Amino acid sequence: MSETQLFFDAIRAGDLAAVRTLADQDSTLLCGKNAQSQSPVLFSIYNRQKEIRDFLVSRGAVLELHEAAAAGDVARVKELLENDMALAKSYSPDGFPVVALAAVFGNFEAVKYLHAKGADIRRRHQWPHRNCEVAAGKRCGTQLSLLEQLFSSS
Repeated sequence: MSETQLFFDAIRAGDLAAVRTLADQDSTLLCGKNAQSQSPVLFSIYNRQKEIRDFLVSRGAVLELHEAAAAGDVARVKELLENDMALAKSYSPDGFPVVALAAVFGNFEAVKYLHAKGADIRRRHQWPHRNCEVAAGKRCGTQLSLLEQLFSSS
């Protein structure tokens, strides 16, 4: 098994000690990608491993827009959109609209900001069978309610 696979397995398992050890042995793991083009930071967010996400960021992992939206780091979202508002309509490397990631993880301030900057809540996932409403609805009714509120105001 590759070091990268071990690293992602440790993240999934929530094993901060193993993540720390592997990162100490090979700092390039911090910027690696898995087979789904997910960074360790995004993978930790997907797996609800906040402590590991925070560790990765503290070790120098820089949040890209989709990661900042998923993490609810509105300051970073604003910083990244400052020079290119069109990014509000962008997708993560694994196909999710950035605004959907913010919604799925309950980061309502990020959703509102992205929407105000032109993100389309109705934008479909790059894979035709998925969309923002379905992704948010599977996580929590609160997210779906927020999307419905934004739908009615658009």
